[in-house]
Amino acid sequence: HPHPRQVNTPGGLMDVSPTVLEYLHIPVPPSFAGANLFDAHSKRAVYSETAYAHDAFHWAMLRRLRTRDVGNDVSYIDAPRPEIYDLRNDPGERKNVIDTQGTEARQLKSQLSALLLRSANAGAAASTDMSPASQAALRSLGYLSGGADRIMDDSGPDPKDRLPEYQSYERALEALYSDRAAAAVQGFRNLLAHDGANTLARYYLGESLLKLGQADGALREWQNAFDRDRNYEPALVAIGDLYLARKLPEKAKDALEQAAVLAPSDYEAQLQLSVAEEQLGLHQEAVRHLAAACRAVQDETKECSQQRASK
Repeated sequence: HPHPRQVNTPGGLMDVSPTVLEYLHIPVPPSFAGANLFDAHSKRAVYSETAYAHDAFHWAMLRRLRTRDVGNDVSYIDAPRPEIYDLRNDPGERKNVIDTQGTEARQLKSQLSALLLRSANAGAAASTDMSPASQAALRSLGYLSGGADRIMDDSGPDPKDRLPEYQSYERALEALYSDRAAAAVQGFRNLLAHDGANTLARYYLGESLLKLGQADGALREWQNAFDRDRNYEPALVAIGDLYLARKLPEKAKDALEQAAVLAPSDYEAQLQLSVAEEQLGLHQEAVRHLAAACRAVQDETKECSQQRASK
C-alpha cells in the first residue's frame, strides 16, 4: 500500500475513523469532524481535555491545544495558570515558557475558545439523535452538561496545585477497596477538613463508615453531599438503599424519587424505587418504575448493538 505505516502528524481520537476509512477506500461521512492522518497537508490543531478534576472535585478543567507546522511544535494548556511548551526542544513539557511566549499563548487561547464554542453547538445538535440512555451516559461524563457555558467554565483551583490532595484521595480510596475502612475514614476526613467541597471524598466517606457499621454516620455524609450539590444523584441512591435495608420504604421512596427525577435513565434508581413502592403496597407505581428500569437496560443494550453493527 502506498501509505506509510507511521506518520508523525499529531492527531486525536476523532481522526482515527476517517483515517481508517480512507485507508480502506470507504467514503467518509460528511458528519465526521476528524481528518485523515495520512494527508500530509493536514495542519489542523489537535484538542484534548480532562474534565475529571472539575466534575469530581470542583477544580478547574484542563484543556490542551497542540499546533504543529514547519519549524514549530507547540503545546498550550489552558488553566488558571496557563502553560505553553516548545515540544521541539522540550518534548517532556518540563519548562513552561509562558513568560516569553505570551503573545502566542493569547493567540492559542483565542483559537481554543472558538473551537470550544463550535464543539458545544455541534454537540447540542447531535444529542437530539441519541437515545435517552446514551444521553444520560454522556451527561454523566460531562459531555452534554450545560452546553457552551459549561465548556467555557474556568472556575475552580488549578489541578496541578492540588496534586497532593488527589494523591491522598487515591490512597484513601485504595484503603476502602482493600478492606481497611478505618484508614479510609481517616483519609477522607483529612481531605474534607481542607476541602469541604470534595463531593467524591464525602460520598466515599459514607461508604467507609457503612463498612464500619456506622450507618447513621454514612447517612449524614450522603445527605451532606447532596445538600452541597443538588445534582449529585449517587448520594440519593445510597440514601435510598440504606433506608430499604433498614425497612423504611417511605423514606427510601422519597430519596429514590428525587434520584429518578435527576437521572431518569439510572437503572438502579428506578429499580430500587419500584422495590420501595412494592413494599408500600403501591403496585401500579412499582410496575411503572420497574418498566422504566427495564427500558433503561434495553435502551443501553440496543444502543450498544447499533454501535457494534455500525462498526
